[in-house]
Amino acid sequence: MRKRCIDPIIRWSHRLICVSLGCLLILAGCGGQEAASPSPTPSASQSEAAPVSGGSMTIVMPNNATLKPLETTQRELVDLFSLIYDSPLQYDDALRLQPNVVERWSMSEDGLTWTFVLRKDVTYHNGQTVKAKDIVACINELKKIEEDENRDSIYAVNMDLIASAAAVDDTTFTITATQKTNRVLAALVFPIIPDTTIGTSLPTGCGPYKVVSNDSGKVLELEANDSWWKRTPYLSKITVKGIQDPDTALTSMDVNLVDLVHTDSLTASGYKQPGSRDVYEVMTQEYECIIPNLQNAKMQVVQMRQAIIAALDRKTIITETYLWHAVTVDAPVPPDSYYYDQTQQQHEYNPGKATTLLGELGYRDSDGDGFLDKNGEKLTMNIIVNENTLSSARADAAKVAAQQLQKIGIDATVTVMTWSDYQIALQNGNFDLAFAGFSIPKDGDVSFLLHSTRGTYNYGRYTSATMDSYLDELAAATTEEEVKAASSKVQHLWSDELPVISLYFKTNSVVCSAKIKGIPTMRDMDIFKDIDQWYILQQGDENKANAPE
Repeated sequence: MRKRCIDPIIRWSHRLICVSLGCLLILAGCGGQEAASPSPTPSASQSEAAPVSGGSMTIVMPNNATLKPLETTQRELVDLFSLIYDSPLQYDDALRLQPNVVERWSMSEDGLTWTFVLRKDVTYHNGQTVKAKDIVACINELKKIEEDENRDSIYAVNMDLIASAAAVDDTTFTITATQKTNRVLAALVFPIIPDTTIGTSLPTGCGPYKVVSNDSGKVLELEANDSWWKRTPYLSKITVKGIQDPDTALTSMDVNLVDLVHTDSLTASGYKQPGSRDVYEVMTQEYECIIPNLQNAKMQVVQMRQAIIAALDRKTIITETYLWHAVTVDAPVPPDSYYYDQTQQQHEYNPGKATTLLGELGYRDSDGDGFLDKNGEKLTMNIIVNENTLSSARADAAKVAAQQLQKIGIDATVTVMTWSDYQIALQNGNFDLAFAGFSIPKDGDVSFLLHSTRGTYNYGRYTSATMDSYLDELAAATTEEEVKAASSKVQHLWSDELPVISLYFKTNSVVCSAKIKGIPTMRDMDIFKDIDQWYILQQGDENKANAPE
C-alpha cells in the first residue's frame, strides 16, 4: 500500500512530492500573476516571422539532482525528463488523457483488464525499438516504489490501482486493475526507459531531445532527436544548467546566463521586459481552501459556512497576499479542466448577505462591542495556519481573511503554528477554521478530502452518504462522460454544502527570453508538452516581425 504522507512542498531541492492518493497537504504559498484565469501566452504580433529550425536555449535544473527518471520527487526534473523521455499517455490542455507512445487501448467488460497497443515507429535515442516489456518493467518498478515506505516518486501516482502488468508481445501489454476505474490510465504518465536500464542515471530515452553531453549532472547538453516519432523540434539544442535555488535561477536571467525559468516566485512578473523577457502564467493543481471543523456545533450549520464564504473577498486576498498568482474556484476542480462545471454555485463577495445569514441564526451585537453574540456568547473563530519561513503567503491570507470576518462581527483570530503543531491540531480537531492546501490529482478524484471512509485528509470530519456515493461514482468512472457527470455532482454538492470552503488554485510563472516563440500553452509539471512548436526568433526576424504590413 502506498505510504500516506503529509509532506510540505517548499521550493526547489526541498520540494518533495508525496502523492498518496495523488495528493498531499502542501506547505508553501506561491502562484502566478492573474486573478481571473491564467493566460497561456503573451500576445504575438500578427506578422511574427515563421518558425525556422535552429537556435538553442538554456534552462535550469536543481544542482546535484538525482537523474534516475522513475525516482524523481522534484517538479523541475519532471519538466526536464519530458524533454528526454516520452510517456505511454499524455494529458492535453484540458486534462484529458490522450494516446502518445500507446496508440490505443481497450477495457474488458468487467472493467478489470486493460489492453494497450504501442505505436510501431517509436525508437530510443540509441536506435532500439520501444517495446511493451519496457513499459511493463517501468510499471513494476513504480509499483515497488509505491509499496516502499523509504522511496517515493511523482510518477507512482495510482500504481495501487494496478494489480499486475504483462507484455503480450512487442507492441501489446495488459494491465489487471484492482478495481473498475479509468484512473488506471492516469498511472501511465511516466518516462519510458528500456527494461535493462531501470535504476540507472540518465538512461537512453525516446523523447524529443537526446543527451549528448553530461558534465557530472552539473550541465547537460541536449540535441534535437531527428528520429522522434512526432516531428523534429525546431530548437536544435538545449543546455541544462544545475542551479542551487530558484532565486539564483532568476538572478541568472538578469545576466542572460539562462533563457527560461519555471518559478513559484510571487514577484516573477517583475522580470517582464518588453522585447527582452516574457512572463507566462501557468496553472497548477495546488488548491487552497479553508477547512471548517464540523465537530463544532456552530460550524455544522450550512448557513454559518455560507456566511463565511460571503464575507471573504477572495480577489482582495489574492491581490494582497499572492500578488494575483491564483484563480478563484468554488470546488477543488481546476477551471481549465474538461470536467469543470460552470453551472455550480458561484460564491461572490457579499458581506450584506453574510450579515443577514448570521442574523437568521440569531447572532446580534447585543452589547455594542462590535462583535456578534448569541445567548450571551460571543461569536469567535479560531483560525489555524502553518508557518513557512520561505513563504508567508498562506499565513498572510489567513490574516486578511480574519480581518474580513471581523468586519461582519466575527471575533476571528489567527494562530500561526509550526508544521508539527499544525498537523497535531488538524488531527485532534483543535480549530474552528484551518487554512490548508492540497495538490489535486489530475484524474479529478477528491475522495481523500471528504469521503467518510477513504478521506485521509478529511480533517473537518464531514460525513455525507450522498457525497460518498458521488465520490464513489467518480472514482469508478470509466469514460470521459462518466467522469464529467460524476464530477459535476460532486462540484454542485461541494459548492452548496461547503464541507470545505474553496478559495483558489495557485498559479506559477515561466520567465523566458523574448527570443523564444511558438509557445502555445503550459501547465505545471508539463511545461514542455509542445516543445516541438517552440522556436528561436533568428537575428533579423525581429525586425520582420515588427515591420508594418
